Parts: sequence; C-alpha cells; structure tokens
Amino acid sequence: MNKTNLIALFFIISISCSAQLEGEKIDFLSDNWKTLGSAKVQKQDSEVTTSIAEGVGIAYLDGLEFENGIIECDLYSPTAKAYLGLAFRIGALDNFECIYFQPHTSGKWDAIQYDPIFNSSATWQLYHGEGYQGIADIPVQKWFHVRIKVVGNTAKVYLNNNQNHSLSVQLKHSSKSGSVGVYSYHPAIFKNLKVTKVEAPSDYKEPTKINLKDERYISSWLISEPYDNYHHTRNIQELNKSLNNWHSINA
Repeated sequence: MNKTNLIALFFIISISCSAQLEGEKIDFLSDNWKTLGSAKVQKQDSEVTTSIAEGVGIAYLDGLEFENGIIECDLYSPTAKAYLGLAFRIGALDNFECIYFQPHTSGKWDAIQYDPIFNSSATWQLYHGEGYQGIADIPVQKWFHVRIKVVGNTAKVYLNNNQNHSLSVQLKHSSKSGSVGVYSYHPAIFKNLKVTKVEAPSDYKEPTKINLKDERYISSWLISEPYDNYHHTRNIQELNKSLNNWHSINA
C-alpha cells in the first residue's frame, strides 16, 4: 500500500478495548461488534483495527440495549483534523445520537459537537451554538477520557474525570434504547470503552411533543414542480399560471 492510500484510509484502533455490560466483558473481536459500510474489524498483532477508505466509520455493539446510563471511553486522535466520538441509542444506523470531538478546534467554542443523525443525515449545521457545541481542550496524539451521562432526553459530557460537565444537551431523538458504538471521520483510536446502564428517575417525564396545530409552527405548505427561472423575467402571477403541478407537504 503506497503512502497516498495510507493517508486516505480511516483507522479506528482498539487496544485491549472492552465494554462492561451487566458483568459481561465484550471485546472488539466479539461477533456482537458490527461496522458500518466497508469498515472491517480485524486483529493485527495485539490490536484490533477498523479501517474505512472514505466517509464516516462506525463500530457498534449489536444487541446492546442502552437507554440511560454512563458511557466512558479513552480517545486518541493521531492527526490534528478529526471528528471522533461516541454514538448511542443506535436503533438503526440511519437514526441515532452522536457526540464527537474536534482536535483541530481545540480550545474554541465548537471543540465538542452534538450531531444527532436523522435518516442518515448529519445535522450539525442545524444544531450549533450554545447547548449543542462546547469549549474543550482536545489534544492531538494524546489520550483523553470522555464520560457521557445519558438520562431521558439529556446528555452531559465530562472530560478527563472533571466533575464539571463541558456540554449539556437536550437530545433530539425520543428516549429509546439502542446500541453503543465508536464513531469517527478521519483517523481515531479508542480503548477502555465501558457502558453502565441505569434506570431513569421515577419522576422523569418525556418532553411534551410539539403540537402541529399550534399557529406558531408551519405545518403544511405547497411545493411546485421544477422550473427554469434563469432569466428571471416572469412575475409570480405568470409563474403560477405556467406551473401545472403543486404538491402539498405536511410536517
């Protein structure tokens, strides 16, 4: 493999990585570990490597039903530019919660990013600013410890055993159980993954769902067929006459 191919590869390496699940330890060679797309989990010497030639990589514990509790892991970024983190409540690979860390923005307001995945689409462009991104020191070529406490629709992120959280987010998916995994875009290394499940507080209540009949929300609209408006010569009345098909869209 030449140097160009090596740079193009995405690596997730687990060194003596195990998950604590109700007293049962599961390593990356377990049949319960699954990977996204072209990712492959394989043992090389004493290490387990997951590599992806392009795009995003996810390795997750299939069958792990995690809804509330604590996820801990040690993360390592070999390169300055990376998006490495943890995914949880993975019911399906097209919808899950994700929180990742950016060493290339270390010390800045967006070093931590909450990025819920909806229908296979990242949403960081929608969820940004206070409550979705956080300031943190994310090192390069140095291990850092992450602890995420998940209860109901809230997740709090703690770094390096600090008692004060670096980010607290209101999760956008409804509360449900699902798998836990590691996630990255660009090279990343993970070890010492630990999952502790807890029960939600007895007084916990699901957030009230949005009432689409509320007049403050746009719940329906019309969308036209595509049209060529390159010359910008038609006014709206002429345009309405020329369009034959309008489609009703509902939220």
